[in-house]
Amino acid sequence: PAPRASPPPHAASMRFTGSILVFLAMLACAAAFMGPPRSPMSRPAMARTNLVMAERKCELLGKRANRAARAVSFSHTRTKKVQAVNLQTKKYWWEEGNKFVRLRLSTKGMKTVNKYGLDKAARKFGLKLDNFAI
Repeated sequence: PAPRASPPPHAASMRFTGSILVFLAMLACAAAFMGPPRSPMSRPAMARTNLVMAERKCELLGKRANRAARAVSFSHTRTKKVQAVNLQTKKYWWEEGNKFVRLRLSTKGMKTVNKYGLDKAARKFGLKLDNFAI
């Protein structure tokens, strides 16, 4: 048989250059499809950076969820569960400050306010009602 002619020495580099050109063409198509890059702050929901998720906690008594609770099934299998606090948002009239205050209280905290009155309960538990004025 006749000896085969070997490919020119630059053929491998031509193949490599071709794959780079295909890759660059794909990137250009993807960039055209996606449009101009947007900053993460361009969405209106993300514009306010001072938002903080409120803790699920009674503002008067400091009660929070019981994370050590367990549910026991009929077969006595114990699974972890969370017992949430019964929180209610309530608006009270604060006579000493002559304004309304909005508090997020547990139902036990609401009973405490009903028993002692708003100002006395706030003083007893060290709560500054000026921070909750509407």
